[in-house]
Amino acid sequence: MMLPVAALAALALAGTASARTIEIRVGDSVDVTGTKLLCVAATSAGVKGIACVEANAKGAIPGTYGAALGEDGRVAVHRIDAKGEPQRIYRKLASRAGRYLKLSVGDAFHLKDTHVDCEIINLTTPAAYRGIKVTCYIGTNTGLKPSSLGITVSDRYAGVFRNGKNGTGSTDLFVRRQP
Repeated sequence: MMLPVAALAALALAGTASARTIEIRVGDSVDVTGTKLLCVAATSAGVKGIACVEANAKGAIPGTYGAALGEDGRVAVHRIDAKGEPQRIYRKLASRAGRYLKLSVGDAFHLKDTHVDCEIINLTTPAAYRGIKVTCYIGTNTGLKPSSLGITVSDRYAGVFRNGKNGTGSTDLFVRRQP
């Protein structure tokens, strides 16, 4: 049985204590050690957010998927085209000038002056979702913002989930397996 991405994200968030939380700024990049995952803090149409993709030294890897989360709750999933450019395939709106950081499993990062938080998680089960992933969500002082959207990206899949009405549990909205 395959668990939904949202359930895995919620499970991982519930049981993960961050080794460290780094505040990042627009323009910063986060390279997840031991993976091809790269997250970038950026502003698009005046909205700050975080986008995560699989990347190599040349940039985003063609044929893979990435996901983005804006401080206003917008989420998007992109497929990277042959030129390494993101092509949006899913979008939902919920009710390099900076630093380059290398972070590891257990670390977290927070986009300054927003409620966008991300954690680097290593799931060991189930086999279909095993591995290191970045999960980003809208946080509050007490946990996840109820009914908000979040994203998760790994070398196996990229997706969007909605947190439960009480801030626990979640539902997949969009998931694509990486090639």
